[in-house]
Amino acid sequence: MRKAILFLTIILFFSLFLLYSTNVFSRAGGGHSYSGSSSSSSSRSSSSSRSSYSSSRSYGTSGSSSGSGSAVGAIITFLIIGGIIIVIALTSKRGPGDARYNETIGKASGLSDALKSQQRTQNLQRIKELDPDFSEEKFIERTKNAFLTIQKGWSEQNMSLMKPFVSNGIFARFSVQIEMQKYLGYRNQLENIRILNAAIDTAYSDNLYDVINVGFTAVMEDKNVDLKTGKVLQVNTSEPFTEYWTFARRKGAKTTNKAGLIEGKCPNCGAEIKITESGSCEFCKAFIMGGQYDWVLTEITQECEYSDAPPQSVQGLTEMIQKDPDFNAAVIEDKASVIFFKMSGSLLLGDSRLLKGVCHPTYYQLLQSSQNLSGLFDKETEWYPSLDEVAVGAVELKRVTINGEDGFVRLDVMVKWSGANCERSRANRQIRNRGQNTVRIQNYVLVRKSDVRSSAFYNFKTVPCRNCGAPLSDNISDTCEFCGSSVNDGSRDWILYAIEPYRPFDYKPQNISFQKNPIEDRISLSAIISGMLTDGKIDASEENILIGIAKERGISEGELRVLITSVANGFSVANPSNNAEAERLIEKATGMLLSDGVLSDGEYKILSGVAARFGVDKKSLDRIVLEKKKSIYKEAKQYIKTSN
Repeated sequence: MRKAILFLTIILFFSLFLLYSTNVFSRAGGGHSYSGSSSSSSSRSSSSSRSSYSSSRSYGTSGSSSGSGSAVGAIITFLIIGGIIIVIALTSKRGPGDARYNETIGKASGLSDALKSQQRTQNLQRIKELDPDFSEEKFIERTKNAFLTIQKGWSEQNMSLMKPFVSNGIFARFSVQIEMQKYLGYRNQLENIRILNAAIDTAYSDNLYDVINVGFTAVMEDKNVDLKTGKVLQVNTSEPFTEYWTFARRKGAKTTNKAGLIEGKCPNCGAEIKITESGSCEFCKAFIMGGQYDWVLTEITQECEYSDAPPQSVQGLTEMIQKDPDFNAAVIEDKASVIFFKMSGSLLLGDSRLLKGVCHPTYYQLLQSSQNLSGLFDKETEWYPSLDEVAVGAVELKRVTINGEDGFVRLDVMVKWSGANCERSRANRQIRNRGQNTVRIQNYVLVRKSDVRSSAFYNFKTVPCRNCGAPLSDNISDTCEFCGSSVNDGSRDWILYAIEPYRPFDYKPQNISFQKNPIEDRISLSAIISGMLTDGKIDASEENILIGIAKERGISEGELRVLITSVANGFSVANPSNNAEAERLIEKATGMLLSDGVLSDGEYKILSGVAARFGVDKKSLDRIVLEKKKSIYKEAKQYIKTSN
């Protein structure tokens, strides 16, 4: 295309030169203006605006002219008009590459921050209408107390301080990490904690809960201290950081003037918190740990993984809620977090029993007998395969399959985490053969028998034994300690059925395309890297473009390097196994690159390379780009209409 338009431009320029020499028609009223990019293909846009052509002419005689002059003039006129027609025809094939597409998508992207603020105000107002005593200022002060209490509990390795107001997922995360610290003989001591800023970022409601995300920016002194001697083993980086804390409360719950869970009081009766194993207040017997009375911390997300857009759609979610009204996506993600950290704990400590109560028996046996994990749980072996520096980045419900296999409802939950492979010694707890930190993306398959219904009463907490109703302690058994019935057969709660490679081409994005979604961006970038690495390398020009793409999306160069290492080591993204999967993967990557309405030459070149390596021809690529841009444009128009 570039060469064709350049060639036509030269013809037009030369023709005009002849034209001025022969005075075919006057300059007054003539001429043209052309603006646009000459690097756009037939179905994509470059970074410049749509080409435009305008022409007005004044025909007439210019005195005497020879016949040969008239012939030359006619030829030149024909060349100019013909060239114009060809240029217009070629550039018009760019379809949605014109200014109205770019401007509409750009406008919608710009409106997202303003609309988010507007929606936050509206959603908070709805909470106040149902709960007149709710105060944003008091809520922020309470969450600050929660922030400081958790830092204190973490430093002292005292989980009892935070247990009343955190979900099972948060509790499991900290429990495993603290257990690992104890195993290695140290604690992470945090001192001089200063909250630099705390503010409500988003607020929304789902089918069961009011949800508020609070952004914290803080700084603190961070060091590792020997548990026995108190000696400082390591001083960690102490720089300001930002995290987003998600608090949920059952819709319809009321704010009271009494202290609540965060302050260590029962929100129902006001007594000092003494919680029974069932999660009820020892004094008033009210179940107080599931968000029915007070706010519960359900997630902590690092700034680089945080998306401010609530899920727009999860495949099968609407149908599932119709069948099971107390089913809730956030609760499922919390349960998946519990299972993930039990899995992490089993790999860190080399003890499979941590998984017994949350794994389907068949999968538990598979884990023990798998060739890849052979000897992993052998207590006689001095060294065992392990992990180091495990951290979860994101947990997202991606799909609900109601009519699953074997009478189960199936859930696909994406878990994005990081860590390093290593070997540990049972004798002295030392680490050897530590690999590089890599990002892993896996699909945790959870199942439950199709006739079981959710109980919002126990959301974010452990569901009791279905047979006898006894509370289940967080033990290493697969049976109820009171009646002996199975707790991991899917008749009580969701259990782990399999861990599979994450297949991004299987799922639709859960947010509007032009809104920022760091998780989707990183998955799409991993897919691009995966395609680039099919020939085993990334050259300097490709790397520079990747750095530019990452920078535009708030991904540091260091994080990009980790992504490249992760993909090169077989983590982060699954390669497509057929053409349909390849096209779906490219569509996701295209959506990320088109989030601002523009696809630069460099970005298109990257997509072209990825498409070629995945066996997708240029015609199909251009079709994908065209269809995706139309889709984003349609979303943007609706978004603008909604915001007005």
